[in-house]
Amino acid sequence: MNTTGTKATINGAAAVTASKDGTTAAQLGSGFWLNVTKSDDSAVLKGLDAVTISYDSKSASTNQGWSVFAAPNTNAQTYQQERYLGVMDRTTSVNVERYNNAGKRDTTGNVSKDGLASQWRHVDLVIDKAASTLYIDGEQAATVAPADGARFAQLTDILGADGGVLQIGKANWSNGEYFSGLLDNFKIWGKALSDDELGVESAKTDYAAALAIPAQITG
Repeated sequence: MNTTGTKATINGAAAVTASKDGTTAAQLGSGFWLNVTKSDDSAVLKGLDAVTISYDSKSASTNQGWSVFAAPNTNAQTYQQERYLGVMDRTTSVNVERYNNAGKRDTTGNVSKDGLASQWRHVDLVIDKAASTLYIDGEQAATVAPADGARFAQLTDILGADGGVLQIGKANWSNGEYFSGLLDNFKIWGKALSDDELGVESAKTDYAAALAIPAQITG
């Protein structure tokens, strides 16, 4: 756990294996996941409407679970009543869901990236009041911002006044939907880091497409 001022409580039997950098990585599954709090046991995300989460991962080929899951409590989630920020990190895709639903599934705050290589990857997720942005291996993979006049579900709305729970490797759906794979270098910042602070490459604008310039100009 590389986050200053926090601690990770082991649930189940801890398991580690070799990481991509030659050190050790957590080998997560239904028999091993982590609950993250501040060192005084209070909620890590309490009072925050902006957060940056970073980690390295290598998902198992069978994984259908969540690498990161923040919710108001440990109660089971209900369809169309979802309240959570979660990252489902599969072998060839990463999907981020940001919900504060009440009778309808609002997916406008979600971001995802498909077609990824089945290998170790570095994930950066930046959440703030205005946007959800996902970076994969140092490049911006997807971002979404609300339409004019709209408003995304804020973390404080999702997690409540107490700040809820933050789990690594487990969600709160009926069967847990545990992450199966390797996780390393997990970090959390209580703000939305900029591209420069993350050391990532911003998405490049295709100015020709933006200006509707044709590929070939004649006459």
